[in-house]
Amino acid sequence: MKAFFWSASFLFFLMFTLIILGIVFWLSGQGLSQLWRYVLISLVTAAVLRGVTTWLKQHVMHHSSK
Repeated sequence: MKAFFWSASFLFFLMFTLIILGIVFWLSGQGLSQLWRYVLISLVTAAVLRGVTTWLKQHVMHHSSK
């Protein structure tokens, strides 16, 4: 589990979502009280994107090796 959260692809997706959602957060004019939601959504989004890409890689590699 620890390797999942410190992998390069997870960190890439985390930075990507932090930047995109940060822009949305800033443009929407949310107060700092909503910042925890922004961080939580970023972590969940990064984890989901990492899981989906890992599954797709395994699924595609499995089918391409047949």
